[in-house]
Amino acid sequence: MATWIGLIIMTSRDFIECERNSEIAIIRLNRPRALNALSQQMMGELLSYLDKVQADPTIRGVVISSTSERAFSAGADTKEIATLSRNEFLLANRRGAEVFQRIEEYPLPVAAAIRGFALGGGLELALACDFRFADETAVVGLPEVLVGFIPGWGGIRRLSAIVGVAKAKELVLKAVKLDAHEAHRLGLFTSLPAANPEEAAVAQLRELPATASASVAHIKHLFSRIIDESDSASVSTMFVAELIDRDRRSDS
Repeated sequence: MATWIGLIIMTSRDFIECERNSEIAIIRLNRPRALNALSQQMMGELLSYLDKVQADPTIRGVVISSTSERAFSAGADTKEIATLSRNEFLLANRRGAEVFQRIEEYPLPVAAAIRGFALGGGLELALACDFRFADETAVVGLPEVLVGFIPGWGGIRRLSAIVGVAKAKELVLKAVKLDAHEAHRLGLFTSLPAANPEEAAVAQLRELPATASASVAHIKHLFSRIIDESDSASVSTMFVAELIDRDRRSDS
């Protein structure tokens, strides 16, 4: 169980911390030893906190950050994936895509604060946010092709919406990892690298007009439909499931 106590949510959960900074909720990924690899448990906790924050009418925005200086998130938990059956993987991947779609259409503005690695699913998480801030240590990319996978949580669609289809195709097919300045030049980050991206994210959300709260959800929904790729998560999930089955058959 998690309860608001002053500025802090006190919780017994393992992989998420949540702090209230006045009218802004700061949700921090907290699995530093695994570079915040996105396990099913972490994704479930993230969704739970998003639901709780949404239920609080005094919150105006959400920052998704990390307790680790090394990584925002290094991506999906590949060790966990290796233990899943085909059906378990299909379900887990679809749930992940649904969580990111929830963030994209969340009725409050959401900003990502990135330090260190935001790769694969980690960058996909950041791309689902409305704003992205980073410090000089940030390294971002969708390098799934290096291990024979593909971005399965909407990353191709969201990256293409920011940098254009041709550039996104180049970045994904070449597994390019961008530093903070190059990522900003391409439009992935809202501002140049900041000394404290979490503080920059909070400041951005506070600058939004208070009158926007009634229309934020509708505006975000419209933006999410600019590129219609409703079946992308299903296609990606089935592809990766086939790869897992193939690899397991070759090992047996």
